[in-house]
Amino acid sequence: LCCNSTIPDGRSSLTLFFLCPICIVALHVDASRIILDCRQFSNIVVYYMLEHACGMLEGDDTLSHQPSIRDIARVAGVSVATVSRVLAKRGNTSPQMQKKVMDAIEELHYQPNYAARMLRTGRTPYIGIVISDITSEHFSRLVFRLQTRLFEQGYLSFICSASDSDSMLEKYIQMFSAQNYCGLIYVATILDERDNLPADIPSVFIECSPPKRFDAPYVIVKADHMQAGIDGTNLLIERGCRSILLLRHAKNISHVSSKELGYLHALWQHHITFQKNWIIPIDRSPVNSARNAILELLQRGIPFDGVYCNSDIAVTGILSVLNEKGISVPGEVKVLGYGDTELAACYAPPISSVSIDTDGIVDIALCSMLLLLAQETPEKTEYVLPIQIVERQTT
Repeated sequence: LCCNSTIPDGRSSLTLFFLCPICIVALHVDASRIILDCRQFSNIVVYYMLEHACGMLEGDDTLSHQPSIRDIARVAGVSVATVSRVLAKRGNTSPQMQKKVMDAIEELHYQPNYAARMLRTGRTPYIGIVISDITSEHFSRLVFRLQTRLFEQGYLSFICSASDSDSMLEKYIQMFSAQNYCGLIYVATILDERDNLPADIPSVFIECSPPKRFDAPYVIVKADHMQAGIDGTNLLIERGCRSILLLRHAKNISHVSSKELGYLHALWQHHITFQKNWIIPIDRSPVNSARNAILELLQRGIPFDGVYCNSDIAVTGILSVLNEKGISVPGEVKVLGYGDTELAACYAPPISSVSIDTDGIVDIALCSMLLLLAQETPEKTEYVLPIQIVERQTT
């Protein structure tokens, strides 16, 4: 196995199959499906050895009879989509359906099996997760939950922070393809037509969209950020604000642009003349960036009575400046955050914020990925989840 990387061709690789007792079993089990590729070979053998050592494989033909979610669907008499929803723990299946699926799982002794999956598909049980900004509390929390749920389903995830860098994204994508990852999840990642995303790996896009020319099976999952822009701005207007700032991410990620459109639409609906200096870009240091932006506006004498932030953490920088300058919140200026993180409820004063259904996004993303991996078609290619405003003491 240690010499595997030095084997130059498929013939030598086949010879190694016969020389290794464990590989004889693997070849005997599913010879027609094994891909004799040196890059995949070591992964297949390692996982077979691990599962064999743990007592998970009992006999030479176990792998060929390992049940899949299609087998569960057949035994339970339900669709593959229903099985996927139950495994993903989504709450929109009836108790009767859940019982049928769970009974079938118990009957078939189903459990995620890395070795079987690799021998069937020729791919590793790895799912790559690409996130643009790992420092975002909202998205880091989402990715953590997603990683946990994937692990429960037998998949290992590799999290990469692209940091809005095209070169980093390109290197990660090359790695995912070379190491035969079975699925990819992009979280709030900036993508364009120049990004050569793998066309043979099922993909889920959370808070972003694939390039127009993208041929792989995919699903988009996002919150309704345009409605969030409308509702948040409307709230500030209802509370008496007429000069409303919008603090937004400096990059044109799709969910950021959607929120800005909603903000502009709400101003237009209320016949409020928009000023160009009302939209303020925020960089990767949200507290200092927001603080400096508000401080500069105050020094220039630009009036404002409402601030709609791109995150709850940015609100803290704004509140610190307003407090130093003796400007009361919410008396003179009202401030609305975004994400409804734990910070929003615990801060003094508690921060009004837009709540995003993180659990719902994770559930749908996981369910969609399981269906794509089973080569099934999800119910939709795009899911848009509603938002909710949690009003506290800053508005």
